[in-house]
Amino acid sequence: MENWTRAEREILESEARQNRRAAIVVKVHGVQYVGEYQPEYADGYIPGEIGAGSSVAVRLQGDKMYVKRSNGKELETRIVRKIE
Repeated sequence: MENWTRAEREILESEARQNRRAAIVVKVHGVQYVGEYQPEYADGYIPGEIGAGSSVAVRLQGDKMYVKRSNGKELETRIVRKIE
């Protein structure tokens, strides 16, 4: 029973990690966009990599927001909120 319980817990924790999401807030022309992304698909992006108040290149396309990182890669997010 103990092994079964441990296996079940490991499966639930694995599923929780796969469904984990993170967000980044970017201000473009006075409008704040909240972009949600999955850390495991963020190509090494680390929260805080882009400091608060930093100037960054942003590309908006439909419900997607692409934020240019200092290493030249883009962080792809899904816009979940727009605050005017």
